[in-house]
Amino acid sequence: MYNFKEIEKEMDVVYSTGINQEGIKLFKGLNWTDAGNMYRWVLKNLEKTDHQAVSVTQFDNSWDQSWEKLKNRFVTTTNRTSEYLNWRFINHPKTQYKVFGIKTKEGYDGYIVLRLEEGELRAVRIVDFVASDEIVEKELLKAAINYAHEKKSDFLDFFCTSKMYANSLKDLGFNDSDNETPVFILPIDNIRKNINWAYKVINQRINIKQEDWFIVKADGDKDRPQNI
Repeated sequence: MYNFKEIEKEMDVVYSTGINQEGIKLFKGLNWTDAGNMYRWVLKNLEKTDHQAVSVTQFDNSWDQSWEKLKNRFVTTTNRTSEYLNWRFINHPKTQYKVFGIKTKEGYDGYIVLRLEEGELRAVRIVDFVASDEIVEKELLKAAINYAHEKKSDFLDFFCTSKMYANSLKDLGFNDSDNETPVFILPIDNIRKNINWAYKVINQRINIKQEDWFIVKADGDKDRPQNI
């Protein structure tokens, strides 16, 4: 409890993902909101498709300028600066990520981050995904689908606390009610069917609702492959 209190002293809002049943009891006792399960979209029909996205190997100052505009679409989320993104994905010492972006003369319109998991099944995970509008959403998702097709994946999936991209995901064939495809595949776990999350608004002067949050797999420990 001491650690919780120390963290809360410095933050306006806090969140956590992938909390076990005993843990969620503690969180509730500390006045956190049990937000239920993150939304999950799954695609198994992975066909080669054309897209306008390009490979990203480094986030530079042009991203920071773009993020200042893009972040207005996201009420409550991680501050995705170039420093953070390079640290989190590009220069990660153990895990290899594939990043695609939509770039213009003015900067970025968004990016998508993918991670390949290989075990009894092969899966490509969308672990982060930022887009300016529905057109960009679909181009980035097509890049993810094409990458998953090239890697001969069994499925492609995306976890998020927000339904912001729901229309684009469904238009491209993602299923939001798949209860058969395992969430964890290293090793395969057919018991755990979801990833839950919880949050707490500490600064009561801030009006944040559950639907305002945008948290993805890379914003929590459940992004890390289990066999690392």
